[in-house]
Amino acid sequence: MEMTIGEMLFYVEMHTGTVRNINQLTRWFEKYKNCEETVLWVCLDERQVKKLQGLAGGSPSLFTTLDAVRADPWGPVWVDCAGEKYEMGRLEERS
Repeated sequence: MEMTIGEMLFYVEMHTGTVRNINQLTRWFEKYKNCEETVLWVCLDERQVKKLQGLAGGSPSLFTTLDAVRADPWGPVWVDCAGEKYEMGRLEERS
């Protein structure tokens, strides 16, 4: 799914945990590897966030849980592969 906030385009993926095959998950990240837009991954729990962070490789991805983004959608709930947190309103500051 595509989502535009302000001037920024994002791709949004919802990971519910039904896809558990590592090869299939890796293919998800491969399709975004050369993408210039940030991919927002929403997971059901922290365990899934950690799993996807480990598979993301060089894809421009940020991760959160559904509960976190529902509780504070503009807060620092988005985390990159290195564990750095970002707020939705300040994503343009990502390097």
